[in-house]
Amino acid sequence: MSNEVFQVRYSQLNQDLLLNELKKRYKSINPISCQLFKTGMNDVYIVKSNYSTFP
Repeated sequence: MSNEVFQVRYSQLNQDLLLNELKKRYKSINPISCQLFKTGMNDVYIVKSNYSTFP
């Protein structure tokens, strides 16, 4: 077994886990969904709540 590290070129956040974290941090807006919108240098997620949509 080798101790070499396999380098990652790109990774994405798990949308369900991101939504759970947003629910903890932003209780006042009550986020109800989180969806990957665009990938690139910075990934963009669309977060929807009962009140609004946040890009």
